[in-house]
Amino acid sequence: MGAVLRRAACALLVAWVVAPAASARVDDARGLGFLWPADGSLSSPFGPRAGGFHPGIDIGSLQDLTVRAASSGRVTATAATWPTGPGYHTFACRLLERLGVDLDVEWAPADAEDGSRDESGYLVSGERPMVEQAHLAWLGATLAMARDARRQGRVLHVGTPAHVRFTFDGPLATALGPRDDAWLEHALGDPATAVDILPWWADVTDARYLLNRALCLMWSEVRWRPRMPRTFTTPA
Repeated sequence: MGAVLRRAACALLVAWVVAPAASARVDDARGLGFLWPADGSLSSPFGPRAGGFHPGIDIGSLQDLTVRAASSGRVTATAATWPTGPGYHTFACRLLERLGVDLDVEWAPADAEDGSRDESGYLVSGERPMVEQAHLAWLGATLAMARDARRQGRVLHVGTPAHVRFTFDGPLATALGPRDDAWLEHALGDPATAVDILPWWADVTDARYLLNRALCLMWSEVRWRPRMPRTFTTPA
């Protein structure tokens, strides 16, 4: 099943080729030369800090809005689009294309050396049906996993933030809310009906997109609890 998911998942992983990859050699006295990515004061350095580890640097009091690459090399853009929908996938691809045009860079959508790829092929072909087919294949595999989890007394969470877990009598929890056994059985017979668990299906930011975005926030940011019984008192 894991192999099926890896093939069906509509993940986007492309490499942005800026220049030959930078490398460091300990026997090279010149070392590597880096530029500051922006002009300003260092407000938080790289390294350990209270409560965890800071993996970058923060530059405050910016003196300009020009952003520069710190060094030559390769930038990889990664987006796991399968739990959100084809709309997000095509949006991400179009955004990368625009960046390529505006910044005069070349994207490498398939690179055997570092594994960069767009598994749906949309970044190269621009054909939306390929993205839909990849998402529907992923949905079919995910529904089967939800059925197996239900038989084991577990709930499968799909597309929910890592800190969000629902406790309810049902097989599947999604970013758009939980789904019951009747929904799952129907979806197993026709996976196309399960697209209602993907918040961004169409290639537009229309009313449906805005509604689904609000529902995602409602289910992930609002703390839910069992319904409280109502009590009524009769005035004396």
